[in-house]
Amino acid sequence: MISKPRYSILWGTAVLGLTLGVPAASAAPASTASREYLAWRASIARLGATADSKPAAAKPTPVPAGHVVTTTEDDTNNDGTIDQRSIFTTDFDSKGRVVRNAEEYDTGADGTVEASRVFTTEYDKSGNVARQIEVSNINDLGSGGDGSVYETATATFTYDKKGYVVRQITELDKESDGTLELRQTTTYVNDARGNALQTVFEGDNGADGVVEVRSTVTATYDKQGHQIDVVAESDDDANGIVDTRSHYAASYDKNGNVLESSSEFDAGADGSVDGTDHQLASYDQRGHLLTSLSETDDDGDGTLSARTTVRNTYNSQGQLLQTVVEADIAQFPSHTIDGIIDRRDTATFEYDAQGNVVRQVSTQALTGFPASTQMSLIQYDSRGNVVSRHDEADFNGDGDNDTSVDTVNTYNSRGQLVTATSASDFNGDGTIDYTSFVTVVYDGVKK
Repeated sequence: MISKPRYSILWGTAVLGLTLGVPAASAAPASTASREYLAWRASIARLGATADSKPAAAKPTPVPAGHVVTTTEDDTNNDGTIDQRSIFTTDFDSKGRVVRNAEEYDTGADGTVEASRVFTTEYDKSGNVARQIEVSNINDLGSGGDGSVYETATATFTYDKKGYVVRQITELDKESDGTLELRQTTTYVNDARGNALQTVFEGDNGADGVVEVRSTVTATYDKQGHQIDVVAESDDDANGIVDTRSHYAASYDKNGNVLESSSEFDAGADGSVDGTDHQLASYDQRGHLLTSLSETDDDGDGTLSARTTVRNTYNSQGQLLQTVVEADIAQFPSHTIDGIIDRRDTATFEYDAQGNVVRQVSTQALTGFPASTQMSLIQYDSRGNVVSRHDEADFNGDGDNDTSVDTVNTYNSRGQLVTATSASDFNGDGTIDYTSFVTVVYDGVKK
């Protein structure tokens, strides 16, 4: 059995470490990358995106025993000269599984690679992910280095006979010299369905065998496998004394939708409540969310610091037509809401006959600031692929566009993205300031 991703609620639990895209719960990144690299990664994530933010180029169509190469070239001042280039390569095994991803970032488009990352995945005989290895110089650059120092992060997985993850070990070698600086171990106790009844995380900073932080999550499920009760405890210095504790409880309707949930946070694990969050939701007969209410007490004093409501409207086909989010947020220094809406966000959607979003308009209105509006117009081919998209934004509510982006995509006979070109006007004066060109080659041949 191939293991599926597992997501546990760890509210109030401190977890250190890396994000490796692994099939078990993983922690937050240890450090950030450079501004240029983050901008580059963000531009890739937007390529071919539809109105529901699903990038067409983010997950290439599998090419068994082949590879896909995506090249992005940016003209950052629209003078006709490429100023930066990135190359993203995905390799597949004979079963169409991703076995290697490689990124290269050439900040001057001069043939010199300043930033790179290689991510490999190994599988066991049952098809489960056995090990993942990432070698990168991104953190070195982000911390002011020259990119000469590469770090290696490795995640290994152990499974039970049913194919559920029972242990994950993540190790970090910051200089790829064979000396580990960090080891994290996560152990799972699962029920017959693979639900995690208990999750224990241990962090060993220095990888010297001494655990510095430990957290435990204990969960209870109903007969349908829904998580109804979770207790998370964190021992911040692994001395056997719980330092923080949180509790989460939820109830569901017959379709598995959350009707009500509540969270309590005890910052000192001394029995006092230091923060709460309570949520209610309602659904239509099709299971679509109609309304939700969230009330937060951020210091546990019994008064609300925030109240947020969501109202959704659908057509007869079940397509979302409008969503309205209103928030009453406590203002300093009272820390208590006053019953007045401080922020209102609205989004409306229009569809074509095939159910694709062709127009989306979003407005954000925050008390004391001009309202902003963003609009997207999308066109599709007969396969439902986005062929063109226009995005514009008015950030100050004067009715004039402050920025716009136009994107055109082309596809091959198999419906795979081949090229994407975007032109950006950053100040709304009608002049293109930034152009990006993307080319995708499948198994060495652009088709």
